[in-house]
Amino acid sequence: MFTFSPIAQRLDVLCDYVAHATRDGKPLRHDPVVRQRIAELATEAEVARVLGLAFVNKSSKGGAAPTAEASAYKLYATELVQAPGSASMDIGGPGAQLRVKTADAPMAGRAEVDYSYTVIDTIGGGASEIQKNIIARRKLGLPKNF
Repeated sequence: MFTFSPIAQRLDVLCDYVAHATRDGKPLRHDPVVRQRIAELATEAEVARVLGLAFVNKSSKGGAAPTAEASAYKLYATELVQAPGSASMDIGGPGAQLRVKTADAPMAGRAEVDYSYTVIDTIGGGASEIQKNIIARRKLGLPKNF
């Protein structure tokens, strides 16, 4: 449904679950709160995609390296990649805490894995705090935070 990316893959799993799961005998796909949460995630994924395109566009023009744009994309995308995991844990309910390949785990246990392991993304390639400092200094002309 979404374009290829770690965020899109997680949204696809969540959307497939919502399309087929029920809670209290009612389809989750009819729950307006669930639909709103997924719509927000889809919108944020599109923002991440556009930030990535802006970075690639500026990179292809030559000149100074687009470090602020790269930092903005990295910061936004890695913080966002945690959101589908969090939403999956909320929407999947208590069973979403079950590990991968556990018999009754919603989304085949992907919610737990996505929630647990996406924190690493905010550290690898430059911690989020470092990315914020790069944006503050190079894009906004502010002093370092440390």
